[in-house]
Amino acid sequence: MESIGVPFSYIAAASANQDSQVVKAAPGRLRGLSLHNVAATLRYVKIYDKATAPTSADTPAMRFPLTADGGGMAREYGAGIPFGAGIAVRIAAGIADNDATAVTAGDVVVNIEYA
Repeated sequence: MESIGVPFSYIAAASANQDSQVVKAAPGRLRGLSLHNVAATLRYVKIYDKATAPTSADTPAMRFPLTADGGGMAREYGAGIPFGAGIAVRIAAGIADNDATAVTAGDVVVNIEYA
């Protein structure tokens, strides 16, 4: 079986406002993702078209709400969704783009495949 992309994995680290990571610091394609929330409340994973770590001042390209207590999702995007600057991710407790509420360490697992 052929891999659909380069793997990236991150576990929430409880970093206030900046629980964010650069997945790819150059143009690329989001090929697939799986997200999982073990917290007792909703959590949000936000994907950005950025080559640097996003903050609450940035606007996400994609937003994924994860339901409480084991909520998650997995998607494959075939040829991929193009990101012109880079691919970055941020995890927050609130849905608002400017939400800076930190999640608890270990609340969310993010797995992304990109090219």
